Amino acid sequence: MKRQLFGMLLLAVLCLCLAACGGSEQTASPAPLAGGSGSIPAAPDQEPSAEEPDIPEAPDDPASLAEPAPWPEGIPEPSALPVSQTVEGWTLTLTRAEGDKYCAYFHLDVTAPEGVALDADSYFLNCIPMLESAGCGGMGIDMVDDGDKTDNKISFVVDFFSDEDIRGARGVLEAADLRAIHLSRDHQNDTVTPVAGVQWQLPFQIESLENTVVYQLGQRVETSQGPVTVDRVEIGPYSVELEVSGPNITEVRLEQASDLPPRSGTVTFRLEDQSGAPLSLSGTSTTPKGKDAMTLVSSFSRQIVPIDPAAVAALVLEGTRVPLG
Repeated sequence: MKRQLFGMLLLAVLCLCLAACGGSEQTASPAPLAGGSGSIPAAPDQEPSAEEPDIPEAPDDPASLAEPAPWPEGIPEPSALPVSQTVEGWTLTLTRAEGDKYCAYFHLDVTAPEGVALDADSYFLNCIPMLESAGCGGMGIDMVDDGDKTDNKISFVVDFFSDEDIRGARGVLEAADLRAIHLSRDHQNDTVTPVAGVQWQLPFQIESLENTVVYQLGQRVETSQGPVTVDRVEIGPYSVELEVSGPNITEVRLEQASDLPPRSGTVTFRLEDQSGAPLSLSGTSTTPKGKDAMTLVSSFSRQIVPIDPAAVAALVLEGTRVPLG
């Protein structure tokens, strides 16, 4: 409840949280919403700030824990998208902010001043969504290449993952320091150059996609770690929640994370579509849930277009296929 009151911790603090939650294949990201500006993660060849805030202690009054963090001064309340901000001729537009229970996507357009062509091989934008409340998580950002090197507009998609419910969450998306990436043939002499050293702040409220499918299974599976029961599977357009129980399990891990060293008590799983092909997942977080039970939350890797949850046909736990639907 403390992090619900004070929001998300800065990057350095979150990294410790990620380790405790099982880690993430994405870049750790969140920052506190209260107080205005947070720490923007470093672009290539840029060192992040070493300054960390003082984290206040939770008040003793339980009733006050439900109070939301104060909205940052000088930033308008979230309104209908798209929303734009222009700084020194550079415009950032947030066109979409949508997600399900644990994962959200933010669609951004950067427009340069008239007469400026954005013609580099690629671009990087420091960007971080700051939510009023969230837990362990991570994020990634991808440039969307439209193939046009003559105009003054580029687009990005930011994916954000949390192990707490973020449906309808409000926040501020901070972005800064657009940089151009120039690629060499062998990638030995790639260069990164500053393009726009401005900062933007855009308020948002995540639009919730509610087409979620829940399976109450209670199916027992024999594994290398002894019997494991798949209790519940919840699949959304962008993320999945898995609840399992067993006397010997200490960790639930993605099957695709084969490069991690094996540990006693670890069981692995994957999801399959209707054709039997595995679905790529990332950004996992595992939390104990009572005695001999665990909950795993994961997001579908870079799933910019939401999936149909009903199209997920099966969960495979330690080689045993558990049909869904």
